[in-house]
Amino acid sequence: MAKVILHGPDYSTNVRTARLCLNEKKVDYELKSVAIFRGEGRTPEHLRLHPFGGVPVLEHDDFVLYETIAISHYVDDAFKGTKLQPTDKKAAARMRQIISILDAHAHQ
Repeated sequence: MAKVILHGPDYSTNVRTARLCLNEKKVDYELKSVAIFRGEGRTPEHLRLHPFGGVPVLEHDDFVLYETIAISHYVDDAFKGTKLQPTDKKAAARMRQIISILDAHAHQ
């Protein structure tokens, strides 16, 4: 299996969420730091990975994915190990509701 690369600064809460998922699934990955506050998110190289200049970005084989929630779901579905998301439909819906609330109202 190709190595997974996660782009972003280690202090980012969104990058930490992606790292937590990767660690829980015991996925071997490389963290490539992106100094967002020094403009590295706006370089042509990074904008090819994330058109909005954000983090995290996950690379796996020739697949590139950005946005924390998408990365978290992908890691859970693509790699073996304990499921990170509920399999019960109502519990999964509640999980998504809580994530949406946090993203919209608590992140700042």
